[in-house]
Amino acid sequence: MTRELEAICEEVDELMELDMDNEAIVLLRAAIHSYPDEPILYEGMGDAFVNLKMGKEAYNAYMVAHMMCPEDVDVIVGLANACLTMGHLGEAERYIDLADTLDPENADTRLSRGYLYEARGWNQDASQLYAEILKRTPRTSSSAPGMDTLLNCGECMTKRCGRFPGMSTPARRTCIGRSSWVIAMDLWAWLMSHTRYSKILHRPTRTTPGLVRTMH
Repeated sequence: MTRELEAICEEVDELMELDMDNEAIVLLRAAIHSYPDEPILYEGMGDAFVNLKMGKEAYNAYMVAHMMCPEDVDVIVGLANACLTMGHLGEAERYIDLADTLDPENADTRLSRGYLYEARGWNQDASQLYAEILKRTPRTSSSAPGMDTLLNCGECMTKRCGRFPGMSTPARRTCIGRSSWVIAMDLWAWLMSHTRYSKILHRPTRTTPGLVRTMH
């Protein structure tokens, strides 16, 4: 990866961290004109489109990267997430299974399987899977599933129980407009106060997956 391309990827990461996905797409499209054979750019485009719930566009972008790097697990997981965004659950499951075959320990693959379970209404299975992901996530992990999985686990509990167990209605209302990290830590505090969950959960690390990595 050239220094120029690395700088572009870093800028894209910063934009997406700020929820400026449209701006990231503009930058990625310009970069593709200069680097049309760089799969990382198409993967980044797919990530931005998924964030914008534009499943078809995300799928097309990921597919270009997939054709260049057919065994890249991150791209395959991206394809699964794009399919989930479009409601194509069967196709999403096939990509998740493929990613799982290539890398059984990949946390993002398990996270996508949790999304699939939720989409099918299997909230108990999803929450159990999220709890297992958290159990396997080291305290010092630099991967994203920590916070995201904690939020998903709480959401599944809400669907199963009609609320965050143990959280009052006024407390839930205070979550409106608050950052996802604050809500995650609120949920974390509740989980840690209950022996059943405190034994398996690790404190999440606030990180975001980035484009600056080596493609397979």
